[in-house]
Amino acid sequence: MLIWLKNKGINIVISQTWRTREEQDALYAQGRTRSGNIVTNTRYPYSLHCWGVAFDIAVIVNNKANWSAKYYDIVGPLGESLGLEWGGRWKSFVDRPHFQLPGFTVSDLIKKYAHPESFKKSWKQSFEEEKNMAGFEGLATVVYEGKTLSAGILEGKTYVELRTLAELLGLKVIWDNNTKTVILSK
Repeated sequence: MLIWLKNKGINIVISQTWRTREEQDALYAQGRTRSGNIVTNTRYPYSLHCWGVAFDIAVIVNNKANWSAKYYDIVGPLGESLGLEWGGRWKSFVDRPHFQLPGFTVSDLIKKYAHPESFKKSWKQSFEEEKNMAGFEGLATVVYEGKTLSAGILEGKTYVELRTLAELLGLKVIWDNNTKTVILSK
C-alpha cells in the first residue's frame, strides 16, 4: 500500500500496528482517567490492533504528520480498493487513519484462539506475497547476538519489525498516540 500510494504522490507512514495489553489499556485510559481526548472505545483485547490485523496510518505533508480529514478521504478509498476495510466508513467513532484486514472479528478470534498471544503464535513468517510488490528486492536477515530476524529489502532499505528488534535489544516499546511517536527506552 505504501509504494502504491507513493506512486500516486501521497506519502504515508504506518503509525500503529499490533498493540500490547499495556498500549491498548493506555489508549483506553486517555480522555477517561488520563489527560487527552478519547481515541478508542475498546479495551484489550477487543481491538483488532491487539490481534495484529489492523493498522493506522499518518499522511505526511511537508515532512510532518497531517491529520486533516481531506487527506484521509483520499487515502481511505485507495486502501479499500486494495481490499482493506477503512475506519473512515464507520458510522460511529469515525477513524480515518484506521485500516484492517477483512474477514476478522474479535469474537471469532477469541472463540478460536482465546487471546492475541495464541493467535500471534499461529502466524507464519512468510514474505511470499511481498515478493510481488513493486520495489521489493528480496529477503534479508538481521542477526544480533546470534538471534536471527527475518527482514525484507524495499527500495534499497532493509526493513525489520521494530517491536521485535527493540525487544531483542532489551528495549521497552511505548506508543504515544497523541504525538504518533514510538518511544524506545531501557
